[in-house]
Amino acid sequence: MKESWVKVTVLRDKLGISIGSVSNGFKKLGLFAYRRGVQSRLKKKHIKIRFKVSKVMRHKDVKFWERFLISDEKIWTVDGYFNPQNDRVRAKRKEDVESVTRDKFPGKRMVWLGMSARGLTPLVHFKGNVNGSVYKEKVLKKVIVDDVLQRKQSRGLPIHKRKMFAKNSDMIFEQDFAQPHSTNACQDFMEEHFPAHTPTLWRFEDTIIFWTKVRRLLEHRTTLGHPI
Repeated sequence: MKESWVKVTVLRDKLGISIGSVSNGFKKLGLFAYRRGVQSRLKKKHIKIRFKVSKVMRHKDVKFWERFLISDEKIWTVDGYFNPQNDRVRAKRKEDVESVTRDKFPGKRMVWLGMSARGLTPLVHFKGNVNGSVYKEKVLKKVIVDDVLQRKQSRGLPIHKRKMFAKNSDMIFEQDFAQPHSTNACQDFMEEHFPAHTPTLWRFEDTIIFWTKVRRLLEHRTTLGHPI
């Protein structure tokens, strides 16, 4: 078969057998159905740049990665998450399956969190839309400058209040390329208070290098009996 993939219904029609028989045939051959992943369409120059940066970063030691404060936002809805394609119920009849009730415009709330190898920031809640001014005041100023960069100790404190870096002045603030993060006001504020930040430096959003380093560090600390 020249095609790299084929629909089950096409095989059913060509072979004159049921869909179940086709599926069982694939299973006996060790061929299972997997969802196709989605990747960014990159030009050759972008691939070369990422490869070059990855080669350099993979040799950095743990102390280098401990300087990073990784941050991201997440929108949570009152109705929760529901995928009609994957969330299924076994039943003899469709009428026996209870429907999922959802609002047309469910309530939602955006939250922000930052983490380093040593601790966490407070969880920041946003009401309504988030623009550059809100992000600068609630995150960059109130959390990073007034809280994270002022911490001096870790012993006996909860994880969201511990000192997050060996030297607060060495912090590298990592964020994604969301529009509120890239406003001139936010960029000027970061340049004034903590110049080492993204997107001015580079983007780690599509790599797993940092998370691998963090995992190894935590496993090492656990092995030595140190609290995480």
